[in-house]
This record gives sequence, C-alpha cells and structure tokens, in this order.
Amino acid sequence: MADSIADALLAKLQWAVLEALDDGRWRMHGAAPVWLSARTSELAPDDLPPFLESFLAEAREHWSTGRSEPLRSLMWREVTSDGREWPLQASALVLGGHPRSERRDESAAERRAARRGERGDERGGECDSERHGERHGERQDDPVDELPGERRFVFVEWLDERYAELRAILQRARATTLEFESLHREILKKEVLLHCIVHDLKSPLAGIVGTLSLLKDGENDPARSRLLELALESSRKQEVMIRQVLDVFASELESIQSFTDDPKAAPDLVECVRSVLQVYAPVFQRRSVALVCRAIAARREPLPVVGRADRLERVLANLLENALRYSSSGDAVELEFEDLADYVELRVDDRGPGVPEAIRATLFRKFVQSGPSRGVAGLGLFYCETTVEQWGGAIAYQPRSPRGSSFRLRLAKPARA
Repeated sequence: MADSIADALLAKLQWAVLEALDDGRWRMHGAAPVWLSARTSELAPDDLPPFLESFLAEAREHWSTGRSEPLRSLMWREVTSDGREWPLQASALVLGGHPRSERRDESAAERRAARRGERGDERGGECDSERHGERHGERQDDPVDELPGERRFVFVEWLDERYAELRAILQRARATTLEFESLHREILKKEVLLHCIVHDLKSPLAGIVGTLSLLKDGENDPARSRLLELALESSRKQEVMIRQVLDVFASELESIQSFTDDPKAAPDLVECVRSVLQVYAPVFQRRSVALVCRAIAARREPLPVVGRADRLERVLANLLENALRYSSSGDAVELEFEDLADYVELRVDDRGPGVPEAIRATLFRKFVQSGPSRGVAGLGLFYCETTVEQWGGAIAYQPRSPRGSSFRLRLAKPARA
C-alpha cells in the first residue's frame, strides 16, 4: 500500500528517483516521468539524458570521498518530443546507515574489540604478527567498508511553477538593468549637452561682467555708477543661476550612481569651511553682515566626514548664500558645528524673515524659493539635500525664535580604515 502511494506521488509530481547499484547501473523506483524515456527499471548511465548522466557521475565521486551531505545540481531543462520544456534539478543523498564522519570518530580499540568478540574462538591463538596483519588489513579495508543499510539515491524534481517564477524574476531584473543602462546613457548625453549650453551662456556673460566693471571704474558719475552696479548685480545673479543648474544636474546624475565611502579620501570639514569662508567673507563684509564661526576658528584638529570636498564646499556655499540673501545690514550669520559620536552636525543660522510655514514641507524640492527673492532659481537647497543624502547624511530646516532660519546639516563620519 505504501509503495503504491509513493509511486502515485512520484508520478503526479513527475519526479525521478534513481538508486545507485554496485555494478554502476541505476534502479528506477516507480514509473518513469514523462520527460525521461526509460524502458526498464535498471538503467545504464548512457541510457539517461547527458546532463543527468554527468550529474550521476559527480554523485558517485562525491560519495566515494566519504561525504554524506547532499549534493545538488544546477537547474537544467529537458525537452520532450511534443516540444514541452521541463525545468529540472537533481539532488544526491545517502539514506540509512551512518555518515562516514561518524565512523571515523570511532576508536580503533572499539573496532578491534568488536571483531575479537566475533572471531575469538576461531583465532584465539593467533600470533602478534597475525594481529599486526589484522590491524594492517583493517586500516586498508576501512576506507571502502560499506555500512549495512546504507543506500544512495538521486532525486530529480520537476520545478514547475517555481521555475516560471524564477525565470520571471530574472527577466524583470534583466529588463530593469537594461532600462537603467539606457537611462544612464541618456543622462550622460544630456550632461554633455547641458555643459555645452552652460559654456555658451557663461562665455558672453563673462564678457558682459568684465565690460560693466570697466565702465563702472572709468567715470565717477554717481547715477551712472548706480546703474552699472545694478547691471553687474544682475549679471552675477545670472551667473549664479547658471552654476546652480549645472550643480543640480551633476548631483542628480551622481544620485543614481553608487557612492563608496573611502576613509582615505574623506574631506576635512574644517578645511572645507575655511576655504568657503575665505571666499565669502568679503561678500558678507560688503553687505555689512557679520559672519560668526567661533567653533571653526578654534578647531585645530582635522574633522573628516563622508563626502567629496568640492561638493561639500558647494553645499556650504549654497547655505551661506541663502542666509546672506535674506539678511539685512547689521545682521549676523552664524556657522557652527558639533562633533558627535558617529556624525558631525553643522548649523547655519540667520536672522532673516524665516521660511513661510506654507512652503516648509516642500522647501528642499526643485524651484522652491525660501522667500520673496527675485533672480533665484530655487535650486540651491535641492542641490544640498540631493548631495548630502547620497553620502548618507541629512539636512533639515528649523525656524528660530523670534525670527530667522536654522539649517542643520548632518554628515556621517567615515568608517575606520
């Protein structure tokens, strides 16, 4: 009854169960599945499909080394005469007996004692040389002894729906990879185009700024100087907007690429801040806005963080430009940091009007301006967030009381080399 149930299950599942025989052949248990043409229950290896024949040879070699753990094949397919594909996978395992590893753990004394108990009457008077021969024979025979009841099988299972699911997953993964590669190529093309456009815009703009500067320095006419100053300011704003567009596009391109945290290449936050301050200190001075950086000024040791030095300086510059834009003469902008266990928190505080509550939730999106300022593309804060998040950091806005804004930048510390 049990055999008939097992045979019915094997037929239903379209599995093949092959048992290894001592003469090199294999015995088929139950009816042969549809995908396997077998006329008899005992099969020679060359009666089987090529892949299965190869795996059966691997299974015998696996068993000959004394290993008892299961051996699994790769997945393969057999095609029947009606054109149907059968995805299959084979497993080789030993049933019954004890693993050879357990046999090796038995002491030689226990084996000799057991054999002497069986043969004591017949060989009671054997000499030392004969006992030595027995031990010698025992060591020779031991690697090839077979345990009673030990049987070796190869199970071949039909994967059915699992194969279809796996193939669908692989196809989706491949399609996603191809789509990503195509998108990446398109972005690279657009980057080249954008660089060309930016270059074409910046070249005449640089000429305009230079000409206006010469005109402004040429004659001491207050009215004319005022008009030239306005023209220069507009040109500089246009230059900043062009640079921001290029920065944002570069940050978006980097955001789809992986970033590797290399401790040896980690930028020094203190050095980056000082580099930016050197550029922006005169700008703040002309606007009569104080730039306070007590913690940075007092710092003597380097402070490495995850990121890239040039991008980090651009982030700091954007935050300072944003603070200066909404500051009035006589105000102060504070740039400080706090060195914590796993990260560094940098803070840029101003005393401007603050960010309206209506746009705080979308403050770091593209083209969102934090206040009523003309000539600003609304890309600086978006660039900051995109860049910092790629490094595993974060940026957040917090209103100050009674007025003003506080932008907090959290930068991770690099992993120890």
